[in-house]
Amino acid sequence: MLAALLALRPPPRAPAILGALGGAVCAYSAAKALLEVGGQTAYAGRVAFGVVALLLGLVAMLAAPRVLARPRQAGLLMLVAGTLGFLTINVYYINTWYGVGWLLLLAAGGWALAARGGAAR
Repeated sequence: MLAALLALRPPPRAPAILGALGGAVCAYSAAKALLEVGGQTAYAGRVAFGVVALLLGLVAMLAAPRVLARPRQAGLLMLVAGTLGFLTINVYYINTWYGVGWLLLLAAGGWALAARGGAAR
């Protein structure tokens, strides 16, 4: 999939948009999970994992626009924050929408890291 995206030569902003969308989906789904089950006693001991997943989704979303200035740094941050967020949300609450956002972050982060010449093209 990544090779096909690179071969198309889309606009330089495409990984930033894809990453921002992925981070927003992650943050939204973590916030929704916290609102849905945060007050239940079965999840009370793991609520910190939900909060961490929310924060990591926000970090990934805010890192995405940096793809234009520092593609490798932003790509790595999206990959790490997305992956750690996916792991922490699944410790807290099984949330498939966070997985969709994580896949978008994997694509955007990989795209930014694979861009030729150090800039997303």
